[in-house]
Amino acid sequence: MEVGKRLVKAREYLDLSQNQVAAILNITIEELQIYETRHYISPVELKPFLKLYGITTKDLYENDKDITINIKGFEKLSKQDKKEVFSLLKLLKEFKKRR
Repeated sequence: MEVGKRLVKAREYLDLSQNQVAAILNITIEELQIYETRHYISPVELKPFLKLYGITTKDLYENDKDITINIKGFEKLSKQDKKEVFSLLKLLKEFKKRR
């Protein structure tokens, strides 16, 4: 499976929209769509996605089974709670930029 499709799968597993991911990573939706359709993404480009989704490079390139998200208990959260977690991550990222 192509890496872009795996990124889509990880994003959807976390119940995140393209708008949310683009905002958190500070990229445009168009840029995100390009990443999500690519066969290869460089390690530098991939790093923010791996960090956000809580996955490893191995999960994307070596695992033909379901991608595992490594956030303990995340799958048990409600859709609203997941959105709040990512809103907090976005705020933290913005706070760190201002320091």
